[in-house]
Amino acid sequence: REAAPDEVTIDEQNRMLVNGRPIFPISIYNPSLGDLDVLARMGFNCAGPVYHRADADFRAEALTHGLRLIANWRDLVWDRKTGKERPTDPEEVREFSESGAILGYYIYDEPPPQQAADFRRECRRFADLDPYHPTFGCNNYIRQYPHYTDAADVMMVNMYCFRGEVYDMNGILGRVGTALEVMADRRPVWFIPQSFNNSAYEPTEADREPSYNHVRGAAWMGIVLGVRGICYYTANIQTFPVRTAYPNLWRAVGYTVQELRGLEEILLWDMEKVETST
Repeated sequence: REAAPDEVTIDEQNRMLVNGRPIFPISIYNPSLGDLDVLARMGFNCAGPVYHRADADFRAEALTHGLRLIANWRDLVWDRKTGKERPTDPEEVREFSESGAILGYYIYDEPPPQQAADFRRECRRFADLDPYHPTFGCNNYIRQYPHYTDAADVMMVNMYCFRGEVYDMNGILGRVGTALEVMADRRPVWFIPQSFNNSAYEPTEADREPSYNHVRGAAWMGIVLGVRGICYYTANIQTFPVRTAYPNLWRAVGYTVQELRGLEEILLWDMEKVETST
């Protein structure tokens, strides 16, 4: 194929390459247009998955701040007004692909195993639409993993590790470790640490937001296990921004992002796995 004006690839070490330059992606779900400047100043190098439309203004703003977007697949194949699939516009696909703001496309979010064949086809369709940017999908339960190893180019592993007063470290080890084992280095695994108070979804639950040690520790647990990207959930929850609802939590995310960016070159090394019984 012809050389691309903008290209994101994955190398043999499962690192993300943006126009040939390796990056360790640090992203956060569901940013608004007004968040992009804030995220860039915090040290994020990516933004998304984007739940709303990553239109031309959104892509231009991301480009201004040096952020790469994980765009929603529906932007190119779905009519949001009717809620139905629409014909794909080749010119619109070209604009997305050549904008310089796209990291890839988010295809599925916590689907059951029986939908794996459908999303595998959708990922391949996007590879045909835009062969220059990878596909992403999120899986949240171990039983899903074996069904999605050959679907999206990147498997993102989700876990609500902090509920009530319990921070489930063993859960992180189990889910992320199993995902990496199932993938067997064939495709990269990213981890999605929790950065929200679960009571925002479940008002009857007496939850509190993760602390600085939770936010930082979860990210590093994933990295030590071998993930190739971190994507916090979330910048906005329900109808309000996390940074104003939970300022201490947002500050903790910022500190952790700064630390990860400061060590980015080390995080891009080809890590050697060491077996230990400890």
